[in-house]
Amino acid sequence: MPKVAVVIFSQYGHTKALADAVVESLQAEGVDTTLLRVPSEKDSTGLPEAQVADLPNYDGFLFGIPTRYGTPGADVKTFWDATGGLWSEQKLGGKYAGVFTSTGTQHGGQETTIFTFIPHLVHHGMLFVPLGYASEHLFDNTEIVGGGPWGAGTIAGGDGSREVSEKEKAIAKVQAKAFADVLKRIKVDAVPVAKAETTAAAAAAVEAEEKPAEVATAAAKSVAKKSVDAAEPPTLQRSQSKVGKFFSKLVQKFK
Repeated sequence: MPKVAVVIFSQYGHTKALADAVVESLQAEGVDTTLLRVPSEKDSTGLPEAQVADLPNYDGFLFGIPTRYGTPGADVKTFWDATGGLWSEQKLGGKYAGVFTSTGTQHGGQETTIFTFIPHLVHHGMLFVPLGYASEHLFDNTEIVGGGPWGAGTIAGGDGSREVSEKEKAIAKVQAKAFADVLKRIKVDAVPVAKAETTAAAAAAVEAEEKPAEVATAAAKSVAKKSVDAAEPPTLQRSQSKVGKFFSKLVQKFK
């Protein structure tokens, strides 16, 4: 079962209303879902605070981020700036993430808020999952509707008086379902990887018995490669090792 954290910041309740719809949809798809908030004195939800150290325990994330001048607010950035330790070891590499948002006005920067949050994901090696046009309500021109192909959204009004509409909640549910479908199509646990490594080792052992000459040649090449690697700077070796492991895990998920 995929494990997803829905991490939000909500000062007036609009992002929280979208998050409730997201959680409902994820749970309906059989996803183990936890609703959390970023630490902030301005929070209005009373939800448990997200802990940076716990983030690697999840397979994916849906972030609820209200806009501040068309970009993520300071409270969200402060939380994300604290993930440097995870970044240095690429602990979130290969994990999936989507974003939904809230703005004060119809043209308050919903797309730019999500767009400017993506660099945070990129630096961690995370994979952004957009909504696309999966919801029919994104084609609705009969009324003001938040959201777009980047992710679900709502419009709070300049004074926060506008309520989240049923169509906006429906879009959020579609985004959550689409995100769940992505996670369920991949291998999110380490067991298949370990099994694949065991199978590969067994196959190598059989090949060693059947083709001793080829194995000997391969062994000689391996020794030569180790000699070359030993001459390379330690920093370069560590960098190559991290990159290799990251792509190996990513490939295993899609097998």
